[in-house]
Amino acid sequence: MEDLGIYQKVILEHSKNPFNFKTLNPCTHHSKGNNPLCGDQVELFINVKDNLTDEICFQGVGCAISMASASILTQVLNKKKIVVTGGTGRFGKILKKQVGKEFFFPNKRELNILKLNSAIKYLKKIKPKYLIHLAGLSRPLSNHDKDIEKSIKLNIIGTANITIACSKLNIKLIFFSSSYVYPGLKGNYKEEDPLLPSNNYAWSKLGGESAVKMYKNSLILRVSMTEKPFIHEFAFADMKTNFIFHEDFVKIFKKVLHLKGVLNIGGPTKTVYDFAKKYNKKVKKKYLKKVNKKLPLNTSMNLSKINKFLNR
Repeated sequence: MEDLGIYQKVILEHSKNPFNFKTLNPCTHHSKGNNPLCGDQVELFINVKDNLTDEICFQGVGCAISMASASILTQVLNKKKIVVTGGTGRFGKILKKQVGKEFFFPNKRELNILKLNSAIKYLKKIKPKYLIHLAGLSRPLSNHDKDIEKSIKLNIIGTANITIACSKLNIKLIFFSSSYVYPGLKGNYKEEDPLLPSNNYAWSKLGGESAVKMYKNSLILRVSMTEKPFIHEFAFADMKTNFIFHEDFVKIFKKVLHLKGVLNIGGPTKTVYDFAKKYNKKVKKKYLKKVNKKLPLNTSMNLSKINKFLNR
């Protein structure tokens, strides 16, 4: 027998925090419905463009089941086109496996982040509601010391181009930054705390943040992700962070696309060694202080903001 608790949880979540609960004025289609036996009332608003549902929302009062049903209906019909840059990267490949046909993963020929006109042309063609910006230069961190020009172009100028394109076309921009933008000294950093990168990679991410921050229809995610399984032979026993596996992060990130501002996302604060040991019993300890002075010792983030949102 199926676990009815799963269905009860879905109904309660949607009834307490319904998706798309608002009016839409003007709209192309509008309808009201009521149940005289129980008093449920639902008002539906729809905008149709080019024979496709552009937006759908509702308002109303009623029992948990009626409100949840309306919320789920609008969520299913309200699937927006989402463009993802950097789809061939580590996280991009994981994301591609777990999302539907509403996600578009252009290659460099289709959308070149270093060419503003290329980005605008592609986005005008696809007409997405959201753009998730993953493209850029990441590991190894030494790349950002050896080739500063490439780091600046991809992580700062490329991000600026994407921001300009999104602002011109009114597309919601979600930018993936890093916990490394924090000073990395005391840990437990909140989103509004001062920033002070300790290496060129982090500076390049902060440069990208600066452009995105100027565009109000945006969300900056400061994340701490890693691949699954943890395959490294050594892990730092004196470095604290908020590692979360890519697969687990996808589940959270889908729920926050509509938010704006800056958001820390990760797992519980642990040393890298303690995190790795849980999944790889053979991993050995190594100490960051002895091998790499450019990596911060404690970039752990305060996750109260995301936890409060997820637990509403």
